[in-house]
Amino acid sequence: YERNGVPGYAPTRVVITGADGRVRSATVTGKFEGTPTAECVIKAVSGVTFQRFSDKELAVNWQFFLR
Repeated sequence: YERNGVPGYAPTRVVITGADGRVRSATVTGKFEGTPTAECVIKAVSGVTFQRFSDKELAVNWQFFLR
C-alpha cells in the first residue's frame, strides 16, 4: 500500500508445496489483478515459508486488506 497508495482488499490464492513449505504460486484477483499492487503482494507472499506438511501441496485463499 505504501508504494502505490491504493487501499482495498486483495484476494490472493496461494499454493504451498508440502515438501518444503515454500510458496509455489500466488495469484491476486479483484480490483488489483494485473496492477503494480498485485505484483507487490505476490512478491511479498512468495517469500514466505511455512512449516512442511505431508500433502503434496495446499491451496489457500487469503484476503489482504491494504491501507
